[in-house]
Amino acid sequence: MDPSQRNAAVLHERVDKIIETLTQRFVNVLNLAQIEDTDYSTTAHMEAQIAEESAALVRATEDLSTLIRELQELWLFGGLDTLNKPADEEAATKQALEIARMVEQLAKTKNYNKGGERR
Repeated sequence: MDPSQRNAAVLHERVDKIIETLTQRFVNVLNLAQIEDTDYSTTAHMEAQIAEESAALVRATEDLSTLIRELQELWLFGGLDTLNKPADEEAATKQALEIARMVEQLAKTKNYNKGGERR
């Protein structure tokens, strides 16, 4: 994903566009299905339009699936920072340093042998 596309406004716009497309295509299919003309040419024409709208609905669903996959990758690999605030990050860094200090002290003590058992 392009780094300029990783901000909330662009992602919200993309989600809104996909939702609008899905909704419109579904409504189009329902409207076409309600036509009750029994003429062969009209029926064939409606069938072609329903097939076209259905294909567009599938494409919109694939776009949604792609967006979900990209968001998952961004979230898993750290490119999507939705929950952290600078203060939270600072607190987490302090906590990690404190834990590292405690582990270092534990490793330096002579009360433990290599197997992790107390002497």
